Amino acid sequence: MHIDLQRTGHFECSHPKGNKLHENTVWSMRGNFFSVPTDCPQRDERLGWTGDTQVFCNSANFLYKTAGMLGDWLKDIRAEQL
Repeated sequence: MHIDLQRTGHFECSHPKGNKLHENTVWSMRGNFFSVPTDCPQRDERLGWTGDTQVFCNSANFLYKTAGMLGDWLKDIRAEQL
């Protein structure tokens, strides 16, 4: 289950482990992006914290068209901080 995002970036290299790492990154992102980006599924902490996303957002923007989802999420964070 994941949010429906348009794929925009792809990566492929001559090393099978590099390709597998990229594939795992894509699947991890898909599993952690719902209406908000979530993190730490291995510890059942699927909340929209900002730590993991701030590090991963450049990669997410390369892989998928995330401006709408991440933009809405940032507006929600701003509203909560105010």
